[in-house]
Amino acid sequence: MWTSVRKVYHPVSPSEAHRLAEAPGAVLFAGGSYLVADRDPQIRGLVDLGRLLDGTLRCTESVLSMGAGATLQDLVDHGEGTREDDAPAARLVAEAARSSCVSKNIRNQRTLGGELGRGRPDSEICVLLQALDARITVWRETESEEALRDWDGDGVITRISLSLAEIRSCSLQRFAVIPSARPLFAAAGRRHEGGLDLTAGGRLDEQLLFPGLPSEAGEDLLHRIAARCATHLLDDGVHSSEYMYELILKGLKRVLAEL
Repeated sequence: MWTSVRKVYHPVSPSEAHRLAEAPGAVLFAGGSYLVADRDPQIRGLVDLGRLLDGTLRCTESVLSMGAGATLQDLVDHGEGTREDDAPAARLVAEAARSSCVSKNIRNQRTLGGELGRGRPDSEICVLLQALDARITVWRETESEEALRDWDGDGVITRISLSLAEIRSCSLQRFAVIPSARPLFAAAGRRHEGGLDLTAGGRLDEQLLFPGLPSEAGEDLLHRIAARCATHLLDDGVHSSEYMYELILKGLKRVLAEL
């Protein structure tokens, strides 16, 4: 029993939800899987977004548009119904959604907006969308659009979009002890007209973004990126720093090989 919660708010607009969530002890609530698991005793109020968030998914030749209320399982189902030749990025989003949460029951509860709001470094869908330079629609006092990379965590995300025309190719790699475990290391990348963008996550203290890399990234550059990632590793008492460095380097090379 989560006894600290005293009130559930039902805002009628995203801007009202944002205002209510600024109160001490109040948090935004959609699927609620993380909140229920944590049961933070400091939380006193839940701001219910259930009736405000759109969960529709639309994919055209140029744009993949995802409502923040879409569950991770919605993304899996949508990607499986998309031909790979038509929208490889959409299928990769589905793969990342599945990897980010192995339990189908929880995927049916966990929303895309909530996953981005949580911002886990070891969430493959977060790592991938950063690499693909996703754009988000955010409500604070008013509605605005910005790059997910630039989001400061404040506000209510209502929609996420990918410009498929700007993604020439993309890749996602993960390494875990077993397929159902969270990744020790995850990396994603995209090739675009200006070069390459890479994102790293996994057992790191934060996601790392490497934008604007040259189209032909050399061995020296990969080693520098791997070394930067290694400085953010969290010690699990099992895997040595040498082992993790080689794992990171292998992941980066695999991403580049697919781009």
